[in-house]
Amino acid sequence: MITLPNLDCDVTSNCNLSCVSCDRLVVPYRGSRDIPSTSPTRVAHDLFHFGKIARTKRWAALGGEPTLHKDLVEILAAVRDSGVADEIAVWTNGMRLRKMPPEFWRAFDTLVVSLYPGKVDDAGKEWITRKCADEGVALEMKDERYSVGNWTQLLEATPTDEAATRIKFASCWYAKYCRTLNYGHLFLCCVSPHLPQLLQGRPFGADGICIEGLTEERLQTFLDRTEPLGACTICAGRSTPSTVAQPWREVRDPAEWQRASAGVP
Repeated sequence: MITLPNLDCDVTSNCNLSCVSCDRLVVPYRGSRDIPSTSPTRVAHDLFHFGKIARTKRWAALGGEPTLHKDLVEILAAVRDSGVADEIAVWTNGMRLRKMPPEFWRAFDTLVVSLYPGKVDDAGKEWITRKCADEGVALEMKDERYSVGNWTQLLEATPTDEAATRIKFASCWYAKYCRTLNYGHLFLCCVSPHLPQLLQGRPFGADGICIEGLTEERLQTFLDRTEPLGACTICAGRSTPSTVAQPWREVRDPAEWQRASAGVP
């Protein structure tokens, strides 16, 4: 049985922000008029097959903004029922937490909140801290309002050659930690479910592996691969030679977003 340190699921690509260099490519999804959204049944199905060969220390609901999903509580219940995760986490920008029902707070273990300029103020931050303490939920806070260098450029201005792409892949933190299980496919990283179809004209799952019928041996081979993914030529990755700090900001136009996410003026 293989144990992963972390397994992400992008429960929706809908979001109330338009962050430049979002590694879930929310703005391009919005521009394509195709905003994927999973279901409790889909999540239960994928984790049933995943659980035959693997488990994870932490399963995390991401997006987009997961609190926008109308069935988020049911999705979290499906994860709990699957028994594949020691811990269930929800990542959020915190903007909708006051609207969440009581059952939401009982459905997971850890809340990971990213605070952005002009979105949640210090009073909101204090409310989130108190609420998590009252509900017995562990809290991890990423305060992007004052941090410098945590937000990084997502895309390359021009595709990297084979040698540079290999070096990127070998050092990329995304490819080592951000395993993602979306819509029947397992991916090495958080970017590869999205970038191929949105920016490279390739089909969904091109850089992943189908979870149904997957064997432990095939999964381990996939996790141990040394060949870069197709997405790696235009992805800057994280903790790679291409990693460049980029101040957080929003851009709503998809074409402008792509240029900004590649550091192009």
